[in-house]
Amino acid sequence: MEGEEGLNLNVWTPDPQATGLPVLVWIHGGGSTTGSSAVPTYDGATFARDGLVCVSFNYRLGVYGYGYLPDAPAPANRGLLDQVAALRWVRENIARFGGDPDNVTVAGESAGAMSVLALLARDDGLFHRGIVQSGNGHIGQTPADAGKVLKAVADNLGIEPTLEAFTDIDVEELLKAQATVSSDISQKPNNTTYGASTMAACGLSFMPVVDGTTLPRRPIEAIAAGPGDRVPLLMGTTTEEFRPAAQIGTYTVRPGVSACCRSPSHTSHSCEGKWGYWLHVRCRDRHDR
Repeated sequence: MEGEEGLNLNVWTPDPQATGLPVLVWIHGGGSTTGSSAVPTYDGATFARDGLVCVSFNYRLGVYGYGYLPDAPAPANRGLLDQVAALRWVRENIARFGGDPDNVTVAGESAGAMSVLALLARDDGLFHRGIVQSGNGHIGQTPADAGKVLKAVADNLGIEPTLEAFTDIDVEELLKAQATVSSDISQKPNNTTYGASTMAACGLSFMPVVDGTTLPRRPIEAIAAGPGDRVPLLMGTTTEEFRPAAQIGTYTVRPGVSACCRSPSHTSHSCEGKWGYWLHVRCRDRHDR
């Protein structure tokens, strides 16, 4: 699903009339450039069967989500801000689906796991437990290095690294240029071209940016200093990391399995276009199986 409609979330509940059910929120991985909450592997029906309310959501990726644009309404970490907005939506609305807003666990794998740690570092108090699979808290670009990556994408497209220039670029052209730069970063490490903090991320091109505002410091430093240390954390490693990734781009969503909330009226935060903050939560009805 392209464009603004892609910023939606899914809710599975065993009983929308229940109260106080534990809530699990899943953040998908994909190197902050690929992935989707609609991958069948992430079907939350099993959790609902076992008595949990399960939530998954999409967030902006690549240049749209993490490209550093100082002149944009949200210069950095738009993908992370999408995640914050989704968790705020959960806090405000999950009781309508039988969930307990005071018993929320956030889990993620790979880039999703790094997102959990970045959210811990922000210390917004939006969840109460974290599960991190194949992620670490050491990754975080400086604004200068993130700017170098974005400039490389802009140079590939033959444009200036500005909001106005990127806004006029076709999505397919942008994705192609983004993939070219990402491949160069992973195969030809170069501190001068892309920056030391980029190279320290072991092949990632786009990632959370330590901008001092949306992410005050790297998660490992923020958690060690106090913020987020009150949240119990379960950490592990995914042995077959790339099996779900192999399905991305070829999946089909089974009817009746994945959906959003039951009311079409919920929205979250103001709409400022693809370079601003969270656009909306798209909701549609579904009938439980």
